[in-house]
Amino acid sequence: MNNKFGHIVTKVNDMVARVASLLIYPMMFLLFSEMVTRFVAWKSLLFAYDITWMSFAAFVFVGGGYALSHDVHIKADLFYNRLGKRTKRGVTFFSYAFFFFLPMAAILYSSFRMLIKSIIVGEYANYTPWAPPVWPIRIVLCFGFILLALQGIVKFSKFLKETGGEDTCPKS
Repeated sequence: MNNKFGHIVTKVNDMVARVASLLIYPMMFLLFSEMVTRFVAWKSLLFAYDITWMSFAAFVFVGGGYALSHDVHIKADLFYNRLGKRTKRGVTFFSYAFFFFLPMAAILYSSFRMLIKSIIVGEYANYTPWAPPVWPIRIVLCFGFILLALQGIVKFSKFLKETGGEDTCPKS
């Protein structure tokens, strides 16, 4: 994998995560407004629930690539660190191949199909009175999965480059 491409993917994930992290402020304001409205007027803001779950979904899913690039995701280091160098390489290779790339391919395929279907049929969230269109959040989720997949390709190619013929294991 080209170092320049990997650098660009990582920078895009960093930038997107920074922008997405700003969603926490309007989400907090919205939840606070909902709470005050319920307490004072005994009424609910129709759009509060939908915007909150959509904002949180965007916040979480576009942060996946960032988490992978900075190694802040949950790992089983307790067991992994006890393995030998060759075994670590094998486990890392197997894990990327079967627990990252195969599920990621399925997720990308199904999320893209769901996005297209949502746009074509004009899908709306029908479980609240506001009933917002669903396709905008589906676009964000697809985008987040694409960024995560690209970052996975970058990390895996870096792993292959670092372990190519050497008897060392990359820091993960």
